[in-house]
Amino acid sequence: MSSSSSSQPWKTLPDEELLLRLLLGSSGGRAAAAHRATLQSLLAEYREDVRGLLLGQASELDLLREQLVSQLPRPCRRRLAVLQELARRLTGSGSGCMPVKITSPDDVETLMRPILAFLHHEEVHLLLLDTKQQLLPSRDRLLYKGTINAMLFRIAELFREAIRRSATFLIVCHNHPSGDPTPSSEDEAFTRSLIQAGQLLDLPVLDHLIVARRGCYSFRCQRGSLWPKEARAGEAGSFGKVST
Repeated sequence: MSSSSSSQPWKTLPDEELLLRLLLGSSGGRAAAAHRATLQSLLAEYREDVRGLLLGQASELDLLREQLVSQLPRPCRRRLAVLQELARRLTGSGSGCMPVKITSPDDVETLMRPILAFLHHEEVHLLLLDTKQQLLPSRDRLLYKGTINAMLFRIAELFREAIRRSATFLIVCHNHPSGDPTPSSEDEAFTRSLIQAGQLLDLPVLDHLIVARRGCYSFRCQRGSLWPKEARAGEAGSFGKVST
C-alpha cells in the first residue's frame, strides 16, 4: 500500500462506505450498527446509488424512505440534510446555481437529473423559456405524475400553462424509472404531438428529454428529423446540435 493511501485510507473506500462514515462517524455499539443498517436500507431504496440519496429532493421521498430517515438520530439527519444541500448546489440543482439560460440539452440535464433520475415513478416536467431562452422562474415545474401514454390526452394543459406564463419556448422532460433513457414508441408519439401543437400555437418546443439514472436522451439531438425543416434551421440553431 502506498504512503498516500495509508495516510488517507478514505480514498480507497467505496462511495457508500464514505457516506456511512460521514453520517455516523466512528461510533460503535449496537445503536451504531442499527443506524448503519437503517442507512443501508435507505440506500437500497435508491438502488445503492449515493447520488440518488444526496440529490433526491425531500419532497419526493415516499413513505418508506421518510420512515427510514426518521429512524436516524437527529445529528445524522442534520448531516444528511447538509450533505444533500451541498450536493444540489455543486451539481447546479440548487436555486443559487440553476442555469439561467438554457442553450443545450446538457443545461437541461444539469437542471433536471437531480430531480428526475432517481424517482421510482414517472413524472413529466415543463420548462418555460423567454425570448432569450432564459428560464422563467417557477416554484413547481411538475406537470403530471404518470405515464407518457396518459399524458397524450393532456397536451392542451401543457400549452395552456406555457401561454399563461407568456413563454416563448418550452422544453418537456420526463423520466424512466427503469434507469434506461431509450425512448419508447409512446415517447416518440408524445414528442410528435408536442411539436405539432407547438407549430399550431406558434410556441416552439425546443426539446423533449428523457432523464434516467444511466443517461439522458434528447429527441432534438437524436431525432431532429421529427422537427420541421424550418424549425431545425431556426430556433434549433441556438439549442445544441440537431441531427437530421
